[in-house]
Amino acid sequence: MELFLQALFHGLLLGATYSIIGLGFNLLYSVTGLINFGHGSFLVLSLYAILQLQRSFDIGEPYWAALIVLPAFFALGYILYITLLRPLIGRNVLLAAQLTLGLLFVIDSALLMTFGADRQRVSSSVRADVISLGPVSLRVAVLIAAVSSMILTILFFWMLHRTNFGRSIRAVHENGKAAALCGISIERVRAPAMGLSLAAVAVAGVLLSPTAVLSTSAGLHYTLIALIIVVLGGLGSFEGTFVAALVVGVAESLGAAFFGSTVAAMLPFIVFGVVLMIKPGGLVSNR
Repeated sequence: MELFLQALFHGLLLGATYSIIGLGFNLLYSVTGLINFGHGSFLVLSLYAILQLQRSFDIGEPYWAALIVLPAFFALGYILYITLLRPLIGRNVLLAAQLTLGLLFVIDSALLMTFGADRQRVSSSVRADVISLGPVSLRVAVLIAAVSSMILTILFFWMLHRTNFGRSIRAVHENGKAAALCGISIERVRAPAMGLSLAAVAVAGVLLSPTAVLSTSAGLHYTLIALIIVVLGGLGSFEGTFVAALVVGVAESLGAAFFGSTVAAMLPFIVFGVVLMIKPGGLVSNR
């Protein structure tokens, strides 16, 4: 029973962090209809950026890197949209998606040439720290990541429902043509949304960095996790993305605890298939 509770709590905490990855992925899809296959590689890029900042500037705890990587990744997303994606979206979304797949391979190859194939870790003083809550022992770094993710998720939903920019996002998602007729500049929504999407993966990178094992080939893995979460929750549904992230996190954690890492890697895909057979529209839908 203790092992189950341990895995359950760890899965919920992991899922909370996964929700940031999924929300960033879904945000871009909501306003552009674009599946960003390079999403996971940008997360890996943020992890290696943190590693390089530690090596070059001795910044100490990786959390301090957020002051640099968050604005940098927002700017990167904004620029990528303006220069590469805007000319394609609206004309050929499929070609734009293929372009993001190309970005995945470009980023992975660049990281491989720069850092090599050996797995690495950022340095962190909280990596080994553990806190006990009754029968459950939780890693402090995982708890920090989950609490931070929850706070950021709440802020995201507040932005989505309480600010003009958030309302514009929802309007463009519901009906882009109608939003444009109402005076909403779609491009002024899409470019910042791309920036926020990459800032979200940078946040996830910062929060995962104390416990993550860095691999230059992990981009596709994180992209698949994001894609599973978003489709499982319902494309365009931010509430569904959050719920699906928790489900995927718990599935991974329970799988690792009871069946080993191989089964744990397969379980999100199994859950994905089972849920979509029962509810094709995703967890949060009427279908």
